[in-house]
Amino acid sequence: ICLLPREEFDATEIAQKILSAAIRTGERFGVNYLVDVLRGAANKAVRIRGHHELPVFGISKGIDADELKEMVRSLVTNGLLAQRGSGYPTLVVSAQGRKFLNSREKLSLTRPKQAAPVLQATSGPDRETAYDTRLFDELAALRLEIATDREVPAYQIFGNKSLQQMAFHMPRNEAEFSRISGVGDAKLRDFSERFLKVINEYMQANGQSAAVEQVPVNAPKKRIRGISMSIRETVDLISQNRSLDEVAEQRGISETTIRSHLERFVQEGGKIDLDHLMPSDVRRSRIEAAFKEMGEARLTPVRDALGDDYTWEELAVVRLALRQEQALGEPVG
Repeated sequence: ICLLPREEFDATEIAQKILSAAIRTGERFGVNYLVDVLRGAANKAVRIRGHHELPVFGISKGIDADELKEMVRSLVTNGLLAQRGSGYPTLVVSAQGRKFLNSREKLSLTRPKQAAPVLQATSGPDRETAYDTRLFDELAALRLEIATDREVPAYQIFGNKSLQQMAFHMPRNEAEFSRISGVGDAKLRDFSERFLKVINEYMQANGQSAAVEQVPVNAPKKRIRGISMSIRETVDLISQNRSLDEVAEQRGISETTIRSHLERFVQEGGKIDLDHLMPSDVRRSRIEAAFKEMGEARLTPVRDALGDDYTWEELAVVRLALRQEQALGEPVG
């Protein structure tokens, strides 16, 4: 087994933030919820508990979710955090962790070694590990900006693997961009222009517009259509009259992911009973009218028009019902 090289770093500050977040949220949640709070994800599960008002909310919004999860796992491994329960374990601060917080002592941990900020055209299956980390940082900053505007987690825009491929292959047009892993028709339409602008400007600023020999981008693996077991599990829980945030908490994933599962299920021709999630008839009618006026692509403009009294879950559920009715050819409204 070939293990990635690791490096030691000063983890004092990030450990204090993670442990403080666990304590302030009552030590009742798992890693995904804790990361949402640290990164400032204002989903319903966070807002309904008032955790968006905690001083730790968004305190680590500049750190990638996967990196934060790695830090949490390291704290568990090193005994500062403990897992309680099975299935979807919650995180509690151990006696060792509380001692660390009180004593304010230094803490060193290890993490995967950062790649050097250079572009190397190496051969073999791991050739994309030598991506340009400076370009990756610029792409990640754009990703965060878009995610903040859309009020979704950054990984919903693009995962790290997609950004790494962009920073390695440096696609210069839509055709090349479309062959990056994770880029489908919708993301090509919505995001290609802005990401290509960053890439091309970076290449020009670094004198790479013509000097770099581009490695052909491999086509992503063929996608298998159909409904995954994960999506079916989400739909099954929703069918048990549970709310989106209840399903998200039970499954240990974000509410945004739960919504995307339901969207995918409807796209594939499935039908879900959403009655228990629906707002009152009056509120539903107002939401439907706003979607018809402004389009269904984004929730933010609709909520801005309707006001903060309307929750994200209400908007998402009504939009899902509209799309389901359209897909099944049923009358809307």
